[in-house]
Amino acid sequence: MAIIYRFFNLKHGLRTLQSQKLKVGRILELNDPMDCRPAFVNAPVGVSEADQADEIKRRLDKFNEQVGVLCFSGTVSDPVLWSHYADHHRGIALGFEPMAGFKVFPVDYPKENKRPQLQYSELAKIDLNAPHDVLEDVFKRGFAVKANSWKYEDEARGFVYLGGTCKLDGEKYFLSNPHLWLSRVVLGVKCSISANDIKQSGIEKWPRTGDIKVLRAKPREDSFELDFE
Repeated sequence: MAIIYRFFNLKHGLRTLQSQKLKVGRILELNDPMDCRPAFVNAPVGVSEADQADEIKRRLDKFNEQVGVLCFSGTVSDPVLWSHYADHHRGIALGFEPMAGFKVFPVDYPKENKRPQLQYSELAKIDLNAPHDVLEDVFKRGFAVKANSWKYEDEARGFVYLGGTCKLDGEKYFLSNPHLWLSRVVLGVKCSISANDIKQSGIEKWPRTGDIKVLRAKPREDSFELDFE
C-alpha cells in the first residue's frame, strides 16, 4: 500500500516519535459534527421518531465507547494540510506503511454531497459482536464517508478497539505498538529543527522495513504543491 501520512505540530510529533504511540480519535468527537453520523432510514412501521432517535443515540454512544479512529492522509504535498494540521508548516508529518492485518479504509467524498444512509435494521450491526466482514462493511459505508469539500485531505482511516493496546491517558486514548511501519519523517517548510535532530529523537525504536527517510518540505517554483529534499 502507498504511504499514508499523519500531521503534527512539532511538540506532539516529537512526542509521538519518542513514545511510539498514536492518539486515537473518538467516533462522536471528530471536528466535523456530521462525520461518522450516518442517517438510518426505513424504520419498521409503528416505531415513532422519538423511539428511533433514542435507539440510534444508544447504539452510537455504545459504539463510541468501544471503537476509535486513526486518521491519515494519502498526500503530503498539499500546503493546506500543513496549514491546518501541522502548525502552519512549522510541524512534521510521519509517513507510515500499514502492516498486514491493519485495515485502512479510503474515505469516500460523494459528488452529490449526501450523507451516507444505512438501513434502520443495520443498527444491530454496529456492535463488536457482529461478524468481522459485516462490521467492516458498516465501517466502509457508514463511517468512511465525508462531505465532498473535505476531498483535499485524501483521507484514509483505520478503526481500532478501545481496549488491549489502546490506553486512556487523561481524557485521550493512545494506541501503543500500532501495526504501522514508519517509513519517513517530513519536516515542514518552517520547521525549526533539522534532519539530524529527528535522527537523534528515537525513531529507530519504531518498527520499520528499512532506513527511515527524513525529508524537508520546500516550495516548488512551478506550482502551489510542495517538493521535498
